[in-house]
Amino acid sequence: AENIAGSIERSAYEAMQEERNPGTLKSEIDTLSDSVKDFEVSHPKLVETVNYIANVLANMGI
Repeated sequence: AENIAGSIERSAYEAMQEERNPGTLKSEIDTLSDSVKDFEVSHPKLVETVNYIANVLANMGI
């Protein structure tokens, strides 16, 4: 989870720069994607539960 949070922070920082470096931004987004995939593999039940709750809330219009 710390890897994901750090990747989000770095990706957002790069995306907000006036002079963006496309290579750096892509690299940060790729790192974020890899972190999320690793988390999904290491915590499949948690991911399943959170997705279920998110879908229930979305269907309720929340």
